[in-house]
Amino acid sequence: MAYEKKKKSTPTPPQPGWAVYLRTSSDENQKPEMSRARQKFTIDKNVLERSSMPVFEEYIDVLTGKTPNRAGYQRLLADARLGKFSHVIVGRADRFGRNDTEAMRAIVELTPTGKRKTNISSLSNIFHNWAYAGWIVSKPNQIAPKTLRGSWEPIVTTEELEQGQEILARRNVNRSVRRKQVYLLQGMIYYHARERRSVRLTCSTSNAGRSGQGTPYYRIPGAGEVSFLCRDIDAQVGHELMRIQVDPELMPIIRSAYTHELAQKLGYLRPDEKEQIRAALKSIDDEEGRTVRLLAAGKITETVWEGLWAEWQDRRKQLRQTLDTLDQDRAFHIDNLDAALQIIARIGTLYNELQQQVQKELLCQVVERVVVDHRGLVRLEMHAPFAYLKELTDEVRAMNGCGEGLSSQNKTGGEIVPASLGEKCSTWFQLS
Repeated sequence: MAYEKKKKSTPTPPQPGWAVYLRTSSDENQKPEMSRARQKFTIDKNVLERSSMPVFEEYIDVLTGKTPNRAGYQRLLADARLGKFSHVIVGRADRFGRNDTEAMRAIVELTPTGKRKTNISSLSNIFHNWAYAGWIVSKPNQIAPKTLRGSWEPIVTTEELEQGQEILARRNVNRSVRRKQVYLLQGMIYYHARERRSVRLTCSTSNAGRSGQGTPYYRIPGAGEVSFLCRDIDAQVGHELMRIQVDPELMPIIRSAYTHELAQKLGYLRPDEKEQIRAALKSIDDEEGRTVRLLAAGKITETVWEGLWAEWQDRRKQLRQTLDTLDQDRAFHIDNLDAALQIIARIGTLYNELQQQVQKELLCQVVERVVVDHRGLVRLEMHAPFAYLKELTDEVRAMNGCGEGLSSQNKTGGEIVPASLGEKCSTWFQLS
């Protein structure tokens, strides 16, 4: 009787997506929801906002990480076995679990084909941490290795830890350190063509193992036909910022224009609102004067007077606060926009003098997106209020190129802003 060899079943590949695991200890002093919010913020800011994969689900536990018997943790493992997601993310490694043996077992199981990809940095840290062998080590307290035993059960023996250190030391001899590639526009560069919507580009480096560290590209994920050399795109960003840079001679005119528009939006040039508040204050004064005369004539009592006086004081306080708020809002927005104008006035020169990492930080503050078209040409979409100032600057430059007078002075010496600038209602202004 013949038997067919049973074919080995091929595991179903997981669906691309994130499983977010949030764990807080049951004995934490702070509220669990506050700890989870901090973990969620870290995960979103550092990973999820830059990832194109969807989030499948959030798994939450309020329990110590020393035990694997956590409801959310076990449900996460069960969904992982069904291939419902491809990646698990936590705020910190100890949030996944504080039992090293259980954590290693889970990682092996969650890794495709059940083979754990070796993390050289983590292994190096482990084999230089004497706590895994049960020893207390403290440089500030001058406690050397193999001097003071801890009260916990060692994971490895002292001999095994020392053998691991010897192996790492031999492998580190003549080992070349591979430098991590830094992409200037990572997470903020998009490709836009007329026949498709904007797509965020990813970063990759071909032949990264070569001595020259390879060639970095910005490319569409899974579409090798659309890619751009990082050096070509990065150079254009510097040129675009130089184009945005404002001529110092135009700064007084631009400042007058946005001050005028700000005043219109906040009601500063519309006296009706302020006049109504001042009229209401005067009405209170008049009413108080009439009541004083009634009090002097003995027609109202002291109790009635004190009640009315307290009411007038409250009304005066509210009205005066409203007046102050109008002026404070105007001063606040002018200060913010003026600071942005100072930056945009010399951003191109400043940017080109910075190191790449600092350039990246500056771009994150000023530029919302860098958009590349099919020709490889770059367009910058600015954050507010820089977008508003760029729009205003372009209009001033256009008027200057047409030979129109940008500003003039009236007989009282006040500066007159062109009507087209004063009447312009910018969407960017409302955002800022």
